[in-house]
Amino acid sequence: MKLKYPGILNTEVARLLGKMWRQASFEEKEKYRATEKTAREKYTILKDDWKIKEASSKSILEAHQKIKTKDREQQQAEFNIQNFHQVSTIQSSHNYTSSNPNDHAWPKKMAATNQEMNCRNRSTM
Repeated sequence: MKLKYPGILNTEVARLLGKMWRQASFEEKEKYRATEKTAREKYTILKDDWKIKEASSKSILEAHQKIKTKDREQQQAEFNIQNFHQVSTIQSSHNYTSSNPNDHAWPKKMAATNQEMNCRNRSTM
């Protein structure tokens, strides 16, 4: 329509196509209906395939996220163990008697190191 009538508005194209459809014979309409039916079936199959792929990719992504979370938790646990040994060494060398990290005797260096690790964990999420 646009090639036949250059510069025509879309509303005018729709009006003309509607008029042509109403004037078409039953056989001509059936030809277009059959084409539409096969196109719809093909679209439905492609859409269903896409939904299945999307669902499987989401489950793969969720599994990957769980693995990353476990890795982060393991890294944090290893970091905590290393810090515990460092703090134990510092406490024994300074004769600290408290093993509570919330105690006033907690070394400032260890607190800063914990903050660094927390920042690193947040940036890898």
